[in-house]
Amino acid sequence: MLAGLRDRLLDEVLGLLAADPEVAGVALVGSLGRGEEDDWSDIDLFILASDQFIRQFMNEPAASPWARGDLLSDGRHNSPAGATSLGTTHIRSGLPLWVDLHVHPAERAPWPTDSRAVFERRPVRTGTLPFGEFNASGPRQPATAKTQDEVRRIHLGYVANGGKYVARRSPRAGEMIRFLGRTDFSDPDPAAQLRALRGIAEDLSSPSWGRLGDAVAAHLDLVEATVQSAVGLGITAAHVRAPGLSAPWSGAVLAARRS
Repeated sequence: MLAGLRDRLLDEVLGLLAADPEVAGVALVGSLGRGEEDDWSDIDLFILASDQFIRQFMNEPAASPWARGDLLSDGRHNSPAGATSLGTTHIRSGLPLWVDLHVHPAERAPWPTDSRAVFERRPVRTGTLPFGEFNASGPRQPATAKTQDEVRRIHLGYVANGGKYVARRSPRAGEMIRFLGRTDFSDPDPAAQLRALRGIAEDLSSPSWGRLGDAVAAHLDLVEATVQSAVGLGITAAHVRAPGLSAPWSGAVLAARRS
């Protein structure tokens, strides 16, 4: 279910990017770029644009249709100087989906070695570093100040990411729970992890962003159903995390690849 929703969202965002003349090229990075995606994978995009556009984008990201979502999180501090990052949350069919946009200068940035180029308006060389190393290199962009409510909304979204790690039987589930405030949590049992995440979501929720809270709760319900089904079928963590479970990308992505 999530994979189908994600792939349709990917098609939509790629179509908007391809239609924007300010965008010089786009590549998939993260698990989609490496071909290691599973049903729980998010979308990470490496976007090339001019220095002038990047400065404008940092100040007003929602002016670009491809950067709009139900929740935007400025992550420029995760990027090297001259680049920026924006986390976007989209609620589709009552479930949260994430698109992380990493915007780098077209004149200087190569494609990361573990990326998959979707389109480029002119030839772009492939560099020598994978995305994680390239994005972590050099001096950083300074972080932007966030209000307490903004931090709470962002952390509420992280609860669903914690659920993703529970579904994968990943140790990162416990790490996320501790990051979100349950600092003494150490139980590897998925049921206990889900109870902890539900409690954190309840603490973070607010009527003013009830739609996000409902989507996170629905995501945790889906994780619980997946875990229970896996236990009933005797499926191990390796099976849950196996790549290639998602549906093939559809028309807009394939068309963009050919362009």
